[in-house]
Amino acid sequence: MSTNTIQFTETQRYDRQIRVWGAEAQSRIQNARVLICGLHHLNPEVVKNLVLAGVNVTLQDSSVTQENDFSNNFFLSPTDIGKNIIDAMLPKIQELNLFVKIGTNKSPVSELTKDYLEQFDVIVLSGGEEAEAVRINDICHNHKPKSIVFFWNDVFGQDAIFYSDFGNSFTYKNDPKVSNQGGEQPTPAVNKENEFHTVNFPTLSKILKESWLSMPSRHFPLNKVFVKSRTLHRFRSKYHRNPKITDFPLVHRFYEQLAMESGIDTHDPPNQPLILPGFLNESDLLCICEQSALATVTTSSILGSILSQEIIKAISCVGQPGCNVFVFSGDELVAKAIPIGVSI
Repeated sequence: MSTNTIQFTETQRYDRQIRVWGAEAQSRIQNARVLICGLHHLNPEVVKNLVLAGVNVTLQDSSVTQENDFSNNFFLSPTDIGKNIIDAMLPKIQELNLFVKIGTNKSPVSELTKDYLEQFDVIVLSGGEEAEAVRINDICHNHKPKSIVFFWNDVFGQDAIFYSDFGNSFTYKNDPKVSNQGGEQPTPAVNKENEFHTVNFPTLSKILKESWLSMPSRHFPLNKVFVKSRTLHRFRSKYHRNPKITDFPLVHRFYEQLAMESGIDTHDPPNQPLILPGFLNESDLLCICEQSALATVTTSSILGSILSQEIIKAISCVGQPGCNVFVFSGDELVAKAIPIGVSI
C-alpha cells in the first residue's frame, strides 16, 4: 500500500472529527501522549473511546486477568484468565484503529519514575491507593513548563468517581458548537480577546484535605458517592486491600473519622440538616464492603464516557473543562460534577 493511500485513508477515518473539533484540534489529538495506568474500572471504556478518536496511548498494568474483570471489560474473554491483562486486551484494542500506536508497560505503578511519567501529556490512573495517586499527581501538577493533566478514577459496584487536575494555567478555547441556553442555535463566535480562557486547578492532595463543611453551600448536601469513596480510600490506605463484609466495623470507624475531621458529628445528624442526606447508613457501609472490587457495565460506560470527553478537552484545548470531581450514583442513575477549590 502506498504512502499516499495510507494518508488518504487516515484522513477519511477522522473526517467527521475534524468537522467537529477542527483540523488543529484533531492534530493535537493524534499527536498527544496519554498514559493509561491500570486497565480496570473506567479505563477500558476510556481506552476504547480514545483509540477510536485517534489518540496514541500507552497501557500500564502488571496484573493478570481474573474472573471479576469480565464484569465491565469487553476486551476480555474467559480464555484470558491468568494472562497479563495487557497481553489479553492488546489485540482487540489495536483492531479498533490500526492508525494509532499503542505502547505497553507491565511494571507496577509504584515503579513508574518521575522521568518516565514526564514523557506524557495526560495520565489517567485507575483505582489504587491515595498515596500513589497523590505522588503521581504532584509530579504532573508541578511539571514545567506545563502541567501534565491528571485524572484518577475508581468504581465500587454501581457507584463511581473521578478527580481531574488540569494543572496550573490551563488554557482552553471556547467550543463554538456549544449551544446557547435555548439549545437551538450555536453560541455566536466570541471576540478574539475573549476567545481563550485560563484556569488553575488545585492538586489532588488539596482536594482530599478539603473540609466537607468548608465546601460552597450550593454543593450541600454532601454527595454519598463522594463520601463512600473517601471512606473506601481511607481503608485501602491503611490495609492495602479492599474491605470484606467482616471489615464492616473498620469501615464504619474510618467513615466516622473522616466526618469528625470535618467537624461533623455522625451521632447527632438532626442538628446539621444541610448535610444529613450525605450521611452513610448501615446499608451504604455494607455496600462499600461488598462491592468495592466490582464494576458494573452501566456505571463504567456512563462515567467512562464523561471522563473520555474531559481527556479530549485536555488534549485538544477546546471546550471548558469540567470542575473537578465527578460522581455517578447507580441507585439514582445521576452523574454530577462537584467543584472543589476551583471555579470557571
